[in-house]
Amino acid sequence: MAAKKSILKLLGLENLSTHIKDLVDARVQIFKYDIKTELSKSLSKVLNALIIFLLILAAVLFLSIALSIYIGMKLNSYYLGFLIVAGIYVFLSLILIIFKKQIGIEKSIEANLNAVFGIETEEKM
Repeated sequence: MAAKKSILKLLGLENLSTHIKDLVDARVQIFKYDIKTELSKSLSKVLNALIIFLLILAAVLFLSIALSIYIGMKLNSYYLGFLIVAGIYVFLSLILIIFKKQIGIEKSIEANLNAVFGIETEEKM
């Protein structure tokens, strides 16, 4: 046993297990930091996209109300103005539902989410 210790000391390896443990601990800390950084970046991108989406949604809502009131004034019936604008949205929704494969909405959303979360797809590789 003493010979083993003297050989390890001669080679400078007496603290090898301590150094390995410190190295593993450092790698774990780096890994944790990388995860926190990526999570922070992804969350920031998602929140940014959510804020932009909500602002666009508010703009579309107010523009729809304005268009409804304008059409209602021209037809002398506000409820008809709102019904016409609602009909436009129903028509657009039906077109999107019927032609969603040809338009490629799902793939576009998936590609955007993959970009936000930094996931590489097979097409990019």
